[in-house]
Amino acid sequence: MTVAVEPRVDRVPMSRSQQNMYNGAVQADDPGLYLIGKSFRFHPIELPVFLSALAGAIAANPVQLCVLEPVSADLHHPELVQRLEFGDIVSVAADAEGLIARTADELVSRWSTGLAVKPLVRYTVRTGADARVVGLDIQAHHLL
Repeated sequence: MTVAVEPRVDRVPMSRSQQNMYNGAVQADDPGLYLIGKSFRFHPIELPVFLSALAGAIAANPVQLCVLEPVSADLHHPELVQRLEFGDIVSVAADAEGLIARTADELVSRWSTGLAVKPLVRYTVRTGADARVVGLDIQAHHLL
């Protein structure tokens, strides 16, 4: 039996829709306009088990590990290039009031000087007093 293995792609041109979104994002006065946030609450889950599952989910959709990288002058839009690792987009923090807003504000402040070579998604794993996972916050740029 022969198993077909798809070649790894490290550079992906943006789709027309992503190009339109990028054009809007670079012209917007408020980089937060393109932030999409979602929060989930869980029954307590052991941290290593949860992180392993999250790593598998990210590996199955590796565009999350991409950044926008400028290309040659003849192309008008950057390309998505895989440059990040799991630890670059995932953090673990104690469950606290206001954590969602602080994490979102941090991401928006990074984008305020431009989108190039910066994470376009951020996961914050929330832990309870017993260090087990009780929630997950996800903030992503609409480009993804």
